[in-house]
Amino acid sequence: MNRPLISIDPSIRCTGVALFDTSCELVNGALIKPRTDYTRNKIKHTIPSIDRIDEIIRELDKWLSQHPDAQFAIEVTSGKTSGRHGGKGAGLGTYGMVVGQVARWAICNVGQDRVHQIYENDWTKGKKKIYRKPQAELSYPIYKEHWSAKDGGSDLADAILLGDYTMNLINTGQIGGAA
Repeated sequence: MNRPLISIDPSIRCTGVALFDTSCELVNGALIKPRTDYTRNKIKHTIPSIDRIDEIIRELDKWLSQHPDAQFAIEVTSGKTSGRHGGKGAGLGTYGMVVGQVARWAICNVGQDRVHQIYENDWTKGKKKIYRKPQAELSYPIYKEHWSAKDGGSDLADAILLGDYTMNLINTGQIGGAA
């Protein structure tokens, strides 16, 4: 790879972010957890989704400022998730909002050629989340050592495996790596 890769598994509750260097080594990871509520005058208030998304974007700005030459892999929805959610789809509208805003942020900041939008059904190949976290632990011992215990929702594990999938596509010439 010519550039480092920042892979992002967007979510309104917890966004996983993983950084791979040009030799495809996982070098950093984080969980971005925007605040969901606050209390004023003993009354609990919910923070609107758009404000939580803004908080995610501000955190991603910090990653970009530290790695201005990076390319991005972003999980995007294929729209075919009703089976996974038992037909209910609660929260899918908000999920679509955060995915769209993160993708837009990346494209506006680094250009389309440095942003790889990867459908969740392509990279997961239907493998359930409970099986993906152990895969990330086996493939990337640094994840198990530093982050796995804090990654209850497997959001960072998913960002890592998304990055791994994207690097494989780049390195095998199936998609273009940013020059």
